Amino acid sequence: MAVPTNAVVTVEVDERLNPLSVLPDDHMVNIYGGAQVPGEVSLSADGRTLSFVPDAPYGVNTRYLIYLHSLAADLAGNTLSGSYSFTTSESVDSTAPEVAQISLPDSVTEVPVNAPLVIDLTEAVSDTCVTDDVVSVSTGGNPVAGALSVSTDRRRLTFVPTSPLAVSTDYTVDVAGLCDQAGIAMVPFSSAFTTSASSTADTTRPVGTLSPANGDSGIAVTTPITITFDEPIAPTSVNVSTFAVTIDGFTGQVDGSFSVVGNVVTFAPSTALPGNVVVRIVVNGVADLAGNTSSYSNTTFTTADELDVAAPEVVMVTPSDGATDIEVSSRIVLTFSESLNPGTINNTSFSLLANGERITPSVSRSATNRAVTLQATLPANSTVYVLVTSGVEDLSGNPLADFTSEFTTQAAPDTSRPRVVSQRPGSGASDVPVDSSIVLYTSESMSVGTVPDALFISENGQVVSGITTATGNGQAIEFVPDAPFAPDAAIQVFFRSTAQDTSGNALNNYEGSFRTTVDSSTQAPQWQRYTPSGDGAPVNTVIEVEASEALDPATVNTTGIKLHEGNYSGPEVPIQVALVRDGRTIRITPDAALLPGTYYRIAITSGAIQDLDGVAATTFSATFTTGDAVDSQLPIVETVSPPDDASGVGINTQISVRFDEAVNPLTVTAESIALNSGIGLTKHCAISFSSDNRIVTLVPHSPLNASTLYDLAVDGVEDLAGNAVTPQTTVFTTGTAPDTTQPEWVSIIPTSNATDVPTNAVVIVKLDELIDPASIQSNTGFVWERYGSAVPGETSLGVDGQTVTFVPDAPYAVGTQYQIQTYWLSAVDLAGNNAVNSNTYFTTGFDADTSG
Repeated sequence: MAVPTNAVVTVEVDERLNPLSVLPDDHMVNIYGGAQVPGEVSLSADGRTLSFVPDAPYGVNTRYLIYLHSLAADLAGNTLSGSYSFTTSESVDSTAPEVAQISLPDSVTEVPVNAPLVIDLTEAVSDTCVTDDVVSVSTGGNPVAGALSVSTDRRRLTFVPTSPLAVSTDYTVDVAGLCDQAGIAMVPFSSAFTTSASSTADTTRPVGTLSPANGDSGIAVTTPITITFDEPIAPTSVNVSTFAVTIDGFTGQVDGSFSVVGNVVTFAPSTALPGNVVVRIVVNGVADLAGNTSSYSNTTFTTADELDVAAPEVVMVTPSDGATDIEVSSRIVLTFSESLNPGTINNTSFSLLANGERITPSVSRSATNRAVTLQATLPANSTVYVLVTSGVEDLSGNPLADFTSEFTTQAAPDTSRPRVVSQRPGSGASDVPVDSSIVLYTSESMSVGTVPDALFISENGQVVSGITTATGNGQAIEFVPDAPFAPDAAIQVFFRSTAQDTSGNALNNYEGSFRTTVDSSTQAPQWQRYTPSGDGAPVNTVIEVEASEALDPATVNTTGIKLHEGNYSGPEVPIQVALVRDGRTIRITPDAALLPGTYYRIAITSGAIQDLDGVAATTFSATFTTGDAVDSQLPIVETVSPPDDASGVGINTQISVRFDEAVNPLTVTAESIALNSGIGLTKHCAISFSSDNRIVTLVPHSPLNASTLYDLAVDGVEDLAGNAVTPQTTVFTTGTAPDTTQPEWVSIIPTSNATDVPTNAVVIVKLDELIDPASIQSNTGFVWERYGSAVPGETSLGVDGQTVTFVPDAPYAVGTQYQIQTYWLSAVDLAGNNAVNSNTYFTTGFDADTSG
């Protein structure tokens, strides 16, 4: 578990230490494999706990070593020994933990004698502060004996009394002494409850009556949804996992809030429901005060045919209205007040206008249909108008009021002026982790002192505080917020022209935006990816289905998971199932080879699979068709980038691996393609696949360490038949700065406008830096007959990693003009920068070159 960058290191020992052996400036913590961390060491009054407080926050995402050898001695002079490591997160923790809710509300009566006590906290607590007495249940000053447990996320405490509670008795609950990982003490909490007069344990499930009832119709769109149970309910058991409200025909859950009053649970939608829709309520796992959970129920009602008059609105646009000096390659991102009808999101309802001409952008939308991204090459030094028409509608069919915004693009490119060339997470990204930092790469070295006051980050329109650092010769800017972003928040990035490069040139204003992920604890597990798909799967294929969160192993079995030959009615194929990769992926292995050339369907029954909280997943179905062969060959790594032993690699490099066959994308993780500098695996911002899943590209989130040796280990990737790749490890060494410059072609043979070129001429082009070998495909033709088609031939990358050679399959036509179009090579450098396009011509003679 990553710790906050202001974490206090504490070490408890089994006997009293000599206080004279502990010095405040002793060396106790150092960067793993590096220098010591300045700070102060202290010893507790009882002489059994050492503490270390750093002078300044630790570095983010950094591994540290707690070094105890000879640090202190006991009263007999025996010295302490041992060492332990930890890795930091990306933020400072400055907030005290508090009790968020409790299963036995304050002053509640008629509590069963077998009731447990569940306490939810606002943040994870430190194990060093969790003792048997942090939770006290007492009556008349006498504590109740019991067992205390802590959830794996350290945010829930459960106290189970050893014996039944006394009947008709008042009890007091006290929670105190907890602290978070930064050592911030918890706000003390107290409450009380009274047991019932019955000494009989409550072992009966709660039974509820839903309103609106199953099958009801004509329900007002503002109606809250309530369940009245036959006994009081524990508030800690009510959440979107145990009480899910959805609308048939649309993905995602209805936004709203829960309240629990005694035996009544109420869900209040944030906005009116659409009219004349089927609302589905799935209740499973709501618990009474004794911890008995409700049975699964799935009911629906239909809303009245009422008009939803609330039209969608644009709540944020980047670049913002009136912004100036915006990059011509900037994306335009619009965020809306509610989800839109995806059928109305297109380049008819979204368009751009500049210099009196309409620009047709490419239009993409977020998974929730709340953010729309427009991408186009914008004219320089122009006012660009963003136009969104009333053709855009919400899920109820309400049209958006026509919307316009404008911004001005930068003047014609000035190469002496720095600019932001990339952002991580990318502008327009969604489902970004709330603990993410923001990284910007600039085209030139920045004056570090001008950066912090020029970079602004906002969350839902409010400026966020944090720490800004510049590394990589001032070209890698990283912002770490003081606290994690809120879930499902709109984050904007503003990097203003008050920032300057080292020559005093102002930065081009930059704006970007992204949206953070929703709170996973409020979502049912979703099916995300599966393999295989389409045609040609090997007859010994392995089938995998990936969920959005860890699943309950007890529910993963062949009862709810089926493989059929043909459709659902076809013969069932005997299979074995297992959970792999952090318990999120179901691996389905047929007992025998599948039939060649046959259509198969994978089916997972709705409700059969549950997450670790007991929340059921929905139905899943997918199909594939087998080929006619068994795949028994281990996949082989053909190329990697950066190449083995490469040096001076940009700290913003991307990682690419090309295999000799398609691989199973679900087996590609930060562990199976592992980048390691000796202080832990590198966190990736994105993983993508191309060339029919033969090429894998990984983009590290944060800048790599400068002048550092990295290991790139490929081990654990599998093909579609489950054959594991032959392990391979390569190394490379980073330079001191990111690579943000497009590579250029320094040599092209035949030369431009050459004539009388031999009809068997080999075309040779060379870049000014190393090429990502995965970007060069052997069947890519980049020589074209003028006004004709591409010339068939073979393309290869030379051993120098910079030279590309094209050999035609047959002689060129005599007396004919040909064009060398490097665009079709799609060559990129190790950092993913596209090579500058070049078009040159040559004309053949009438003979081949046979001189040897």
